[in-house]
Amino acid sequence: LVDEARDLRAASGGQPATLYLATSAQPEIAAATARLAVALTEPALPRLAVALVPHPEETHGTIYHPAALLAFRQLFAPPTE
Repeated sequence: LVDEARDLRAASGGQPATLYLATSAQPEIAAATARLAVALTEPALPRLAVALVPHPEETHGTIYHPAALLAFRQLFAPPTE
């Protein structure tokens, strides 16, 4: 996926998108996810927002619920005035 990230960006058609990436304490997955975030944001696309959020206190088996809750809160927060 990391190697294909630039091609996937090109195929998106320029639609606005937000990608929330969360990592646990597993260093190899955290490193690969960080590389994916860089591949998706360099060079920057004005219509693609990428959030990389480390959760070093979590494991592969425990990350989903806390990361999903934070992602929903961030991505679907009411607009600020």
